[in-house]
Amino acid sequence: MRHRQALEINDDVVQGLTAAVLAMQQGDLAGSTSYLERTLSAARRLMNGWSQPSGDHPLLPGDLVRTLASSLHGPAAAAVTNSPPGSVAPGSAPTILVVDDSSDVRTLLCAQLRSMGKYEIVGQAADGKEAVRLAASLQPQVVLLDLSMPEMDGLQALPLILEVAAGVRVIVMSGFDQRRVGAQALAAGAVRYIEKGLRMDLATVIDEVLAVAEAPSVRVSGAPAQLRWST
Repeated sequence: MRHRQALEINDDVVQGLTAAVLAMQQGDLAGSTSYLERTLSAARRLMNGWSQPSGDHPLLPGDLVRTLASSLHGPAAAAVTNSPPGSVAPGSAPTILVVDDSSDVRTLLCAQLRSMGKYEIVGQAADGKEAVRLAASLQPQVVLLDLSMPEMDGLQALPLILEVAAGVRVIVMSGFDQRRVGAQALAAGAVRYIEKGLRMDLATVIDEVLAVAEAPSVRVSGAPAQLRWST
């Protein structure tokens, strides 16, 4: 089984990433982007097959708990720390809690959101338990929530976050195919499900979610008024 999986990773992921790098080195940004998109799709197909071998078992809360946090190993790119963040005065912008077990992803997400100059990043969490604790203490307006994490996965943490943070809007961001786990996340109370990748368009999603939350007819506790997938 492990041998077959190793071959599939090489054929469907490593080869695709290599093609993307080669295209980028040739200055072909469009070609590189296309290879990356196809590689992400291939990786999600592998994840679907490996996580659902019988084809009929839905993912449940707790199924996505990792033993260790996600890590690429080695130092992060210099651009991550050298990119100057935008600044907003505390209390003047929507507050966001970023939850992901990958420190690289958290750092890049926070840098991207800060650079827009219209959001306040109030905290970061590396697992579901920490996410619930910080949501209770910080009371963010928006939580960007990963699914596969150590200690407690996103499907477990999601209803607890909704309980401890009044009116919070949870946007799930996951590497899993939305067809595989999107319905469970939305049913558990997420307002949007975003597949991690090249077309996340976070600012648009966050602004849409906040606009819905501010509408007079929208109920901000209990079941969300608008459920949608985003890619």
